[in-house]
Amino acid sequence: MFRRTFLFFTAAINVLHGCEGPQVVKDDNSNEWHVPLLCGRFEDRGTPPLVPYLTNPRGERQTSARFDNGSYVFLLPNPTPTGAYQCSLPDWPSNCPPSPTPLPSPAYLYVEMLEVAMAVLKGRYISDFRDLELSLTARLQEATSKNTKLKARLAEFERSVDEFEGPAREQVKNVRSELGLREDLSSRVDHHLDNLAVQAGNKTGSLTPNLQTEQKHLKNQVDQKHDKLKSDSLQKLRDTKTLLDSMHAAVDRHLQALNQSRLHKYVTIAGQVDVLENRSNEVGVRMKTAERCLADEVTTVVETENQAVRRQMARSAKDLLAMGKLERILTDSKALMDQKYSDESQKILKLHDMRSSIHNTLLCAHFGEDNVMLRSLYDVIKYRNIVRNDGDAYNVTDGTFTAPVSGVYIFLVTLHNTAQSTSGLFVATQSNGYCMLSAGSERWSTYHTCVLALHFQKGVQMQVRSYYGMKHGARKPFFRHTSLYAFLLRPDL
Repeated sequence: MFRRTFLFFTAAINVLHGCEGPQVVKDDNSNEWHVPLLCGRFEDRGTPPLVPYLTNPRGERQTSARFDNGSYVFLLPNPTPTGAYQCSLPDWPSNCPPSPTPLPSPAYLYVEMLEVAMAVLKGRYISDFRDLELSLTARLQEATSKNTKLKARLAEFERSVDEFEGPAREQVKNVRSELGLREDLSSRVDHHLDNLAVQAGNKTGSLTPNLQTEQKHLKNQVDQKHDKLKSDSLQKLRDTKTLLDSMHAAVDRHLQALNQSRLHKYVTIAGQVDVLENRSNEVGVRMKTAERCLADEVTTVVETENQAVRRQMARSAKDLLAMGKLERILTDSKALMDQKYSDESQKILKLHDMRSSIHNTLLCAHFGEDNVMLRSLYDVIKYRNIVRNDGDAYNVTDGTFTAPVSGVYIFLVTLHNTAQSTSGLFVATQSNGYCMLSAGSERWSTYHTCVLALHFQKGVQMQVRSYYGMKHGARKPFFRHTSLYAFLLRPDL
């Protein structure tokens, strides 16, 4: 979101650092979303603690911030003005940082209004979607639990129905078997009576009237027994049929009730599934609506920016003859600007990475009475009192400074004669055998400083030598002092 980050700081151990927060933050008081901006990397804020402030492109200060994990968190307002934001600390008299920590310089950050608005919209929609997803997940789990319970009850009911249907079917089978046996017995009796009737008819002619009378009487008895047996069998058949009909009716009613219960449960489950599908469809519609709204807002903002750019370029393109040529120029210019912006962004990121890995202050050393003697003219001054020497760029043995990386360097050489000094001191800076700049201080409390800004390739060396005015013979630099500072102003990309 922050395309450019410029950090300017002095030779301090604790420097300010500005960057964007990992994600947007919701303000519970105003119920609005904001983009956080981090400023700090404090190890010790002092007592009372140092509190930075944020200055927007309009010059307005924002002092409200919270301290979290070594950095102060500022919430950018909505809408956010486009431009450079400055994170600074108050002046020295207002607070007391831990001694001897120097005051860090401010950090500058460039903020795009469009990207801040996009981040806020994205955070808002993601939060709404997560809340909706959690609500739907809870409802779906509740419906799934109810469906599981209904399935368990349905399985239990089916087992009870199976337990009831088994004995009923066995009883119907037994009744049908008994009915078949009785029908077989009735058919045998009928067949036997028919045989008796045939035999009686065959013997009618040889029987006497008494026998015929006895035969008729016997036949009547047989007929009566047959009718009685037949009526008893028919009555039993009717009773059996009535029992079977009642059992079938009971089974049918039970099955019908079971089917209606199953149908009602299936309809209820189908209704719940339809409700869930409708809710899912509503969620899909809401998500599509949110996506369309986000796309419309982004399109509106982009169109507004494009229209502003087009109007500005149209005012400066009055000499163009056709709008088509202007559109082509706009397209080419936009592509060129995007390419340049991408290249510059890559360079800035690379420069930022290099700056984060390379300290600006490379060397800080001074030369005084406790150093070795200067023996002759053009003798190399070997600085012994080393305060800072990052990466061992300065060789204490031979007094040579070697550039660790390619870039622009600033060298600062100072000379000072105290009031007790009776002779001067003259030095010259030399790089690869060439004298760059010389400086000299006369006797009795004189000062002199020479500053060099040079572009060195990696490995180029620089020395400080004694210059004219140095007499032959060894001597210690009593009451004379010199110091050497080396700064890396800007490394090459």
